[in-house]
Amino acid sequence: MWRMIGLIWVLAWSAAPLARAEVAVPDDAAGFIVFCADAPHFSACRSAVLAVNAYNYRDVANGYPNCAFRDHDKSSIDRKVEALLQWMTAHPAPDGASRDWLIDNALHRTIWC
Repeated sequence: MWRMIGLIWVLAWSAAPLARAEVAVPDDAAGFIVFCADAPHFSACRSAVLAVNAYNYRDVANGYPNCAFRDHDKSSIDRKVEALLQWMTAHPAPDGASRDWLIDNALHRTIWC
């Protein structure tokens, strides 16, 4: 039951900024990296990362192997999102890769797995 409550909290908390985002976050991986390099776009990039993380967390909560961080502290989440964005910048995605693929790949290749 607590897993379900945690999942609902993560989904609600991560989806709220998406609804308020004024700028469209690029769907392609290369555009996402360039977009996120601009500091004012951090909250929109953070929302995109948290949306993929929430999807992965649902799998983890249901017993499927996947990678997701489980932090609830905003500053801790911000640090992890910054680290993921740095990793994505250092490891460019193949041509045609989607933003969500890039984020999922970063989650799987970092320490939160």
